[in-house]
Amino acid sequence: MSFTGKLKKIAAGALVAISLISVSACGQTAASADSKEVIVGVSPIYKDLGEAIKTEFDKQNKDSGKTVTIKVFDDFVTPDTALQEGSINLNFYQHNVYLNQFNEKNGTQLKAYDPKGVFTYYMGIYSSKIKSLEQLQDGASILVPNDAANRARALKTLATNDLITLKDGVDVPSTLDITSNPKNLIITETDVMKEVKGLDDADAAVINSISATQGGIDPATALGKESDTDSGKYSLVVAYKNGSGNDENAKLFTNAIKTDAIKKELAKEFKEAVVPLW
Repeated sequence: MSFTGKLKKIAAGALVAISLISVSACGQTAASADSKEVIVGVSPIYKDLGEAIKTEFDKQNKDSGKTVTIKVFDDFVTPDTALQEGSINLNFYQHNVYLNQFNEKNGTQLKAYDPKGVFTYYMGIYSSKIKSLEQLQDGASILVPNDAANRARALKTLATNDLITLKDGVDVPSTLDITSNPKNLIITETDVMKEVKGLDDADAAVINSISATQGGIDPATALGKESDTDSGKYSLVVAYKNGSGNDENAKLFTNAIKTDAIKKELAKEFKEAVVPLW
């Protein structure tokens, strides 16, 4: 084969390789708003609930042929990253406060279909070592979530129960905004999904009622709770990327949630940990 022929063969091979790479890349971000398959990202906590919503969605959209695929993510960041990148159509795992802070921090364009959300849940203070907050000793260890939105919510719960005092006028407080800590509590931040497992190694933890229920803790056993005003701000939302054309898919998914069947599923799965908003 001549040198020119060899160059042509190499070039042709390179074009094939580039084509394969392009096809592969498209396959990773193939969640089109026009597709019959609507891919919804959830956290492990909402896996079973997501499958129940899928059943309602598929039933309601039988004529159009649209169907939901539930994709489970193991952390609280990747579902929003995947939504921004376009590998999923929607996600359903977060409250609006977390969503807004994620956008602000990462420059993303994610949007809640209905900022009021579909159900609320509350933060509670739980312990496997004490029976009341009065039994907390000086220097007791307290676990709180490590993301800004849920950490702020946990700190406000501690303040509501007179365990700490926070600086006035701070909407999203951090530990730097603690102005008084009379029991010298040692506040440790951890992943929200690891709090229940870490409870035996701490004196108490501020855990949301859904995570508590999923971890085998009766949410009614909370030694203290956040205020009703605060819990009302943190309702779960259906999110999509603004401008992606998935607002209609978000509407259909929300319609599938707001059914008697899902109310029953919430009561079965989360007991009294959640309050439906329909």
